[in-house]
Amino acid sequence: MNKAKFLLLFLIMQVNHLNSQLAIGSIEEFFIEHNAYDRRIQIYYPFSNQIDKNTKFVIMNDAEELFLEEDTWRGRSWRIDKTFEDLAKTNKSLNIVVIAVNSAKKPGKILNSTRRYADYFPNESILYFQDGLKKAIYSAFI
Repeated sequence: MNKAKFLLLFLIMQVNHLNSQLAIGSIEEFFIEHNAYDRRIQIYYPFSNQIDKNTKFVIMNDAEELFLEEDTWRGRSWRIDKTFEDLAKTNKSLNIVVIAVNSAKKPGKILNSTRRYADYFPNESILYFQDGLKKAIYSAFI
């Protein structure tokens, strides 16, 4: 089996495993690499994956904290899927899609290091720092 087929099969198995752990709904996952940072994007469909002109989109940061405890650094999550499950029990079904964006992570040799501060500090602003130690430090970390 070539690498591409194996990778596709592995990703399908991962998405199916994730969906089986949700209280309600389904998730599609995408991985984006940008400027040496890895970022996971999760598209969460709590009730239906049909999108139309009435669909509302909610974009949520820190996606690793939204669904499953094992995705978090502290073992606790918001479990927003359970909130949507509670809504479904009251016969409230919203035409909504949640786009969950993980914090930036820089891949390491052994451990991935969170680069969350990079989400809040744009690289372009470093160009306007005066030359010196401050610019060198920010350039090294951003």
